[in-house]
Amino acid sequence: MLLMEIETPTPESPDGRPFKGWLGAEPGHEDEAPVFVRREGRTIVFRKKDPCDPDPPRIPFYEGDELIQMEAISHTSVNTTSEVGDTLGLVFSLRLVPTRREPGRVYARTLRHGEKDDGRRVHVEPGETLVIEQLTVALDHLDAMQEPTESGYVPLTPVLWSWFAIGERDDAQSRYLLAAARRLDQANELLMAVERHRAVANEAGKFGPAVRRHVFAMLGAIESSVVALGRAIDMAERAATRIGVVADLPSSITTHRDSVRAIRNAYEHIEDRALGNVRGQPDPVALTIFDHDTLLREDAIVYGTHRLTLDDDLPRLLAETREYLKIAARDRANVPAGSQ
Repeated sequence: MLLMEIETPTPESPDGRPFKGWLGAEPGHEDEAPVFVRREGRTIVFRKKDPCDPDPPRIPFYEGDELIQMEAISHTSVNTTSEVGDTLGLVFSLRLVPTRREPGRVYARTLRHGEKDDGRRVHVEPGETLVIEQLTVALDHLDAMQEPTESGYVPLTPVLWSWFAIGERDDAQSRYLLAAARRLDQANELLMAVERHRAVANEAGKFGPAVRRHVFAMLGAIESSVVALGRAIDMAERAATRIGVVADLPSSITTHRDSVRAIRNAYEHIEDRALGNVRGQPDPVALTIFDHDTLLREDAIVYGTHRLTLDDDLPRLLAETREYLKIAARDRANVPAGSQ
């Protein structure tokens, strides 16, 4: 926002026109102070101050002067449609920084992931064309744009969807990885529900019926979370043979996969375990999946010789499986040159 100030003594115009005032920023809007670019006769070209700029000097304004403000552009976006104003079509945005100028053209590139951002913007005059000569997209940048959940886990599906939205992709591979990511994200949602129900159940002064309601909800969420996590881990393990992923499985999977699979199978076939059976046959291990005392007292799921802790094993499995699927997605996508 511009403010016209008049002070004495006043500067003289080169062509004798009366001085009208100084152009500066209104109080409280110093971050938008006008920065002088050039004067062409009675035309003053200016731009807004960038965060990296020092406080600019005021601009003298004379009678008959015309002001032309450059447009400040800080970002570009990738969209699913070309319709202007289609907010639902936004995939992601990227910071733009200027690189060079030619008559009638302003060149820019996207800020690289991890590159220091001093707030510098691209300034374009009316009639000039903005040319983005280098557009770099990093998977880690898309990941960093996502808000973490209350558990600290960052949903992976939106990240992978945005990544696969650029360039060419193998539809089968992207469907596979997105399906695995959805299961992993859902496991996190269910584990957060476990913590919410646990917190309420542990509140002092609650009566038995209210406590039991949350305990049962917690147990149900644990069962469903292990099923979702187990299926995501299965897909991660099979990614090498199914979609050609070349990456080592994380240590948490190789260490705990037998326990995850055994406990997941018990939860998925709880109707069989409730009758003391495994695969339709009596088995002394079957009923250990109902050892809720250990689960509530030690925060550990126990089934026979298998054990998974809620506060260590499951969060580590979530985090390391997530990172593995990210690596798989980075390798599987045929993204534009410059992307990482």
